[in-house]
Amino acid sequence: VDDLGDTGRYSSLALDSSGEPVIAYQVVESATTTPGRPSRRVRVASRSGGVWSSADIHAVEMACRPGLCPDGASCLESGDCVMPTADCGECADGEGCAAGTCTAALPDGYVEDLLPATGRYNELVSTPSGLALAWYDRTAGNVLAASYDGSWSESFLIDGYGAMNEDIGDCGQGLSLAVDSVGAWHLSYVDGTEETLR
Repeated sequence: VDDLGDTGRYSSLALDSSGEPVIAYQVVESATTTPGRPSRRVRVASRSGGVWSSADIHAVEMACRPGLCPDGASCLESGDCVMPTADCGECADGEGCAAGTCTAALPDGYVEDLLPATGRYNELVSTPSGLALAWYDRTAGNVLAASYDGSWSESFLIDGYGAMNEDIGDCGQGLSLAVDSVGAWHLSYVDGTEETLR
């Protein structure tokens, strides 16, 4: 279906109105320039007449991580991939030399629980009029969604930091989506800031 780069995490499959499969999944694209940042995408692949095609529904830059920068580049704690320079003298452990300044950098063995990325927990379901897709954007701490009714809508915010509510935080972990017979959307997910199920 799609074999370009690191693609296919958090996949979800549904059937469209003609019974053809549609798959939503995360795509990871490493940074290609320095300075630069990697990107994460929510992509949807669909089949028609036996031929697969794909479209990106949502894309955001993310802070770099070791392994997502060009060969020889360092991943700074600021999130940028940069090529090391030799004009700093000696930098301390955990620092890299960039443009004449010793700057905090992530080590090659850096580990974290969840990457700051969009397209986690993709949920794609059939609706009475098309398709519904929701996902977790950890970069911004939001639940986002898009709908399909002949064409994909722009992504829209459902919940999270973007809702600008002091009682709502990093929403979207463990997201689940269902759509009922009249087309109403129902979602469940964790608010990681408030430690609540929403």
